Amino acid sequence: GALLTVGSETATTDSSGTAIFNDLVQGVAQLRGVANGYVSTERAVTLSCNEQNSVGLALSPTSGTGSLNASDVRIVLTWGENPSDLDSHLTGPDALSSGVYDESNRFHVYYASSYGDVAALDVDDVTSYGPETITITPPAGSSTLRPGLYRYSVYHFSGVSNISSSNAAVTVQFGGSSTRNYVPPAGASSSGDVWTVFELVVANDGSITVYDVNTITPNQSSSTVRSTATGLGEVESGVDFVRLPRK
Repeated sequence: GALLTVGSETATTDSSGTAIFNDLVQGVAQLRGVANGYVSTERAVTLSCNEQNSVGLALSPTSGTGSLNASDVRIVLTWGENPSDLDSHLTGPDALSSGVYDESNRFHVYYASSYGDVAALDVDDVTSYGPETITITPPAGSSTLRPGLYRYSVYHFSGVSNISSSNAAVTVQFGGSSTRNYVPPAGASSSGDVWTVFELVVANDGSITVYDVNTITPNQSSSTVRSTATGLGEVESGVDFVRLPRK
């Protein structure tokens, strides 16, 4: 029952959450979703006349189960039919962290470790579209996020095509009141590529600074999600994509 809009065309999703548009104009367009009880969401899509265009869009509830508190941050990854398996990766300060430049005490939330003290991944979607959702919350007894640096990346685990042409989109929601949207740049080629999307730096007073990274690092056969160079945060080390647990 969500109302979707692409350009001047509208459609309503059926019981499976699917809506179909026909005769759209080729090129970049904005897809917007609105539903009662949910935060309206908008994202860019690239439409081609050469093939059917399949994309995902996720809406978060405005209240009740699954809604965001004022200090929460939610990261939502959606994509198209191909590649079939894109993975969300978030690293951030754990309970022992001393702040932004503490390189040792960090959690890593991803498909094999879905909970990281103050962050949780809801599901590992391996069959296209997503959403994969990571929600960051304040630690127990605090009204603000834990100080430190949080880095979010997307890894092309498997499937044909590449991140750049996947119609992937990342939406970041801050307490349900403001959003930030990202689409991948050109440069991806195959599985093993890493899309480093953004970094958040949380100060001791709880204020948040967002750094837009939005870079593709190709063919990460021996590199890591943590050490992908960004020039913004500290140099991390530790988790090698090649050695991550099998799904």
